[in-house]
Amino acid sequence: MVFNSDDFWVYERLKQLATRMEVIPVLDLPKAQASIALQKYRVRYFGQQVSARELEEVYDLVGGRLSFLNRVAKSRDMLAMCKRICDNERRWFLNQCWILGAEMDDDVMDQQKWASAAMVLAQALVQEEPNMDATYDAKIGHILPSFPLHIAQQRMTRADFIRQMDRLNLFSITSEADGEEVGHYHLLIGDKGTGKSSMLIEAMRKIDGDGVAMFEAHADLEIVRIRLGKALDFEFHEDYIGGYFSERGPRDTTALLDIERALNKLEKVALLKRAERKKPLVLIINQMHLIRDDDDGKDLIELL
Repeated sequence: MVFNSDDFWVYERLKQLATRMEVIPVLDLPKAQASIALQKYRVRYFGQQVSARELEEVYDLVGGRLSFLNRVAKSRDMLAMCKRICDNERRWFLNQCWILGAEMDDDVMDQQKWASAAMVLAQALVQEEPNMDATYDAKIGHILPSFPLHIAQQRMTRADFIRQMDRLNLFSITSEADGEEVGHYHLLIGDKGTGKSSMLIEAMRKIDGDGVAMFEAHADLEIVRIRLGKALDFEFHEDYIGGYFSERGPRDTTALLDIERALNKLEKVALLKRAERKKPLVLIINQMHLIRDDDDGKDLIELL
């Protein structure tokens, strides 16, 4: 099974449940690969070659985020689009975390605690730069300041804020994986726009989709049930008014129980197919962070 998520909380849930899971961090592209990607995008959209100087300028402004590079390549004026992206990102951060000042209403105190913690962490990251051995490498590109998660929580003096900041893409939380043990479960985790979904689709295309099923997660378990059924071509017993000769009664179950039945069936089929073809069946669940971080969501992840 392959899981894909933008948010760190999915990793924390899975780590407690999956004993054979390999975590694959999907990060922004290094400088060389980012330049190649931008060049390919530009040729695709305009049939133009980009000069080495322009590639350098674009990378210096927006880095190696694939979604940014794609937007830049589609624009007639690439540098103007880079500046617009930077301005939008700056405005997004300030809109979420701006300190309202001494005249703020008492009702916003809880939100302002959250905002001040974000500002404290942002300031700590900026102050960390002078202590780094290097902030730029000719091949890798920009080397950004970072903290271990527990240190970030210590700097903010709160442990409950950072995950919501990750969901809003204010800061990035990821997990370093050494990749030595290959498990039966694989989690791709990285910021929105790093190209995780594209990687999965390209991988499916290369193997012609043989033995691979893919669907997108959702906050509503009923929708997850329907999408899983379509991905596996699995027929659930639906509600309907039966006739005199009907042997199948109305559906008397929950979405979670239906999902469990489908997965149990999938496991049996996977074992048979593996014995016949010597190849595993692969189920890809995209956008895992869309599942609610509550008891129902935990039950679903435990099933998976």
